[in-house]
This record gives sequence, structure tokens and C-alpha cells, in this order.
Amino acid sequence: MLNPTIQVIPLSDYPLDKLEQEWNSLFNRSADCFFLSWNWIGSWLSILPTFDDVYVVRAVNCSHSNTNMNGTIVNKPPFDTGALNGYALDDLLGFGIFCETKVRRHGFVKSKQWHLHRTGNEKLDQIWIEYNDFLLAETSAVNTETISSISNKSLSSQQIRTSMWQSLLTSQPRTQNVDEFIVNVAQTKWFEQLQSDLTSGSTTDLTNDLGRFKYLTSSRQPGYKHNIEGDFSEQYPSLISKSAYKNIAKSHALLKGQSKIECKLINDIEQVAQILEEQKGWHVAKWQNSLTPSGFENRSFLDFHQQLIKQNAQYKTTRCQTMLNVMYLNDEIVAINYLLVNNTTMHFYLSCIKPLKNNKIKIGLLLHQESVRLAKSEGLLYYDYMAGEARYKSQLAEELTSFGLLTIQKPKISFFIESTLSCAKHFWLDINQRK
Repeated sequence: MLNPTIQVIPLSDYPLDKLEQEWNSLFNRSADCFFLSWNWIGSWLSILPTFDDVYVVRAVNCSHSNTNMNGTIVNKPPFDTGALNGYALDDLLGFGIFCETKVRRHGFVKSKQWHLHRTGNEKLDQIWIEYNDFLLAETSAVNTETISSISNKSLSSQQIRTSMWQSLLTSQPRTQNVDEFIVNVAQTKWFEQLQSDLTSGSTTDLTNDLGRFKYLTSSRQPGYKHNIEGDFSEQYPSLISKSAYKNIAKSHALLKGQSKIECKLINDIEQVAQILEEQKGWHVAKWQNSLTPSGFENRSFLDFHQQLIKQNAQYKTTRCQTMLNVMYLNDEIVAINYLLVNNTTMHFYLSCIKPLKNNKIKIGLLLHQESVRLAKSEGLLYYDYMAGEARYKSQLAEELTSFGLLTIQKPKISFFIESTLSCAKHFWLDINQRK
């Protein structure tokens, strides 16, 4: 397997326009995840109060020869950890951005943490990235270094991911004093494969070293997605939940008898921003007495989404855009779905719904049905309800995935004591509950 070169570069030393260019180049060869697009990442960076203790992790194909477009072998200069000097954008294989924090838990556990595409600050992280991961090239074809034996070798995205984590855990000078690497709201399947890749196989000093780390998954939650490729039933979601379909049909009948119903998909940046601003009060009211108040009461959340919506104008040539599905009754807005759209998927981010006196009218379900139909008309393949347990999601989607808070933890006596005390506490609580 070809091994990419991994670098850790302070973001303060990395010109943002250069990072944007390189990030977009790699994104065009990636799996097209909205949350790893520059639309999202650039907007996130715009709300950070400082770039101190923020680091870019970059994977580059640095084989000292490669083949140009004419099939001629060309030599590359030795790699410099700064700019790409002499290397093509196509040599980029992986990107990630970590924020460093220092925390103390339970009074005695001190930890230096690196958070991937998050800060560790609750207010700044309320934008809530999902599908969190490194930005990875889907495949990277490079040629061997000798003319006499030219053959394509490829690195899968999983191999690039494994190489990046292996370097961070074992050989990067900047990360050797990091105690915990944290990736929140990430798919657990790649993490399980990563642990296997890092610790299995023949016993070597490297696998022994990697095996000393703890690979922890917590805060598991399901993710729901509906496949709308191919034949799509106009009776959606009757094949998933007959009761949900009946509630939608009843809601439609009750509304149609007294109102003109219309749904519009809006992506004009001024309209999207204006409608969100005008209708955000419904979202604030719904969540004001919960453990997770509305992000619309958080200045960082507002600034982030204002920037994200502006990106629509800058990246009209790409499919990563913010949109609204707006429901009108008699030309008055009664509900909106805020949607994040890429080449294949319409992601449901949040909704703002006007409370109605008649609780038999399920505006939320009706709006999702219309959003799915709009996604189909746009030629998309999936409507994604994303992470989080909710009854309506299980009624409207048939594909499940698992998300979680992923932690790679350095071996430390304080972590061992913390884990032991936590297990003892849960054991004691379990005993008491059985009495």
C-alpha cells in the first residue's frame, strides 16, 4: 500500500484562500458530504474567535515521481510542510481541522483534547456538524516510481483515514502530548473499521503501540434516511408506516377544506435569510423549556448560518446549498423546513412550524412528505432525517445508520481510575434498581 505523507500545520500559518482552494479541489474528488464541504467548514471557521490552537491535518501523495497527463514520468521535489510547492492539487488525499482544548473532569482528570471540526465549546458547537470525519479522496490513483513497471496503485478512503490517524497517534510531534482525540456525531461503522485496521494484523511495535490506546464510542444515536431513487410511491410513506400516511392524508383533507395549500422550494439567499429570520420564533418557542434551547438564541449559531446561506451565491456551480421548503396556507407561511442539499441528498436540518389549534393536523409530517417529493423532482437520491431518535423519523425513513461520540484516548492512570469509578457507579446503580 502506498503511504501518504501526513502533516500538522497551525491554521494561523495557513492562508485561508489557499486552504479554501485546496479543500475545494479535494472535495471534488470526495464522497460529496455537505458537512465536509467548504460551504460548511469555511462558515464554521468564520465564527471562531481565534485561530490559536487550531490545526490543519493534511495528507498528500508524496511519491517522488508521478506521471503527467502525457504519461511521462516526472520527478517531484522533496516535500515542504508548508505550501504544496511543486505538487499538484490532485496530490491531496485528506484534510481535517482540529481545535485544541484543555479540560479538567471530576477535579482530578486533566486532559488535552483535540476536537475534529468542533471546538469543545458548547455555544460554538451548537451548529451541530453531522457525518463528521476527515475529508478524504474517494480513490487516489498514482503510478509506481519506475518507468519499467508502470502500474496503477490506489488508496481507498479508509486506507487514507487509517494512515492519517496512525500518524497522529504515533509520529506527529505536535500530537504526542494530546490525551484525547474526539470526533462527535460521526458514523460508528468507519470508527470500528479504523480500530480494527490500527490494532489487528501481525504483532509489531507499531500495532502494540496503537493497541495501548482506548477506542471509545458513547452517546450512540440512530440516523434515518429515505431512499427515493428509482420507483417512488406517491403514497409515501404508506409502505413504511400506514398510520403516518393516514395522519398525513387526514391533515391534508382538513386543510384543503378551508385553505389553499402550496409548497415552494426557495434557494435565493435573500429570501432564505429573510424567511428564517421572520419565522425563527416558532423554533425558539418550541425548544425554550428543553435541555437544548433553540440555536436561534445563540449569536454564534446565527452568524454561522448567515455565512452558510451567503455561500449559495459564491458556490452556485456546486450542489452544496441551503434551501427552504416553505408551506403556505392562503398565501401565509405556516411552516418551513431548512434543508442542506448536495449532489445526491437533501438533508433535513430543522423546521419552524406555526402552532395550530387543531392537533389533528400534522403539519410537520405533511411538510416532510412534500419535501421528499421535491427532493425526488430535483433528481436527488436520498432524503436524510439525520441523527437523533424521534418517532416521526422511524415512520418516514427505512434506512438506518449509527452515529456516536468517538474518542481515542491515550493510556493514562487518571483515565483508568475515571473508567473504573464510572463502572463501579453504574454497577451500584444497577444493583439498587433491581432491589
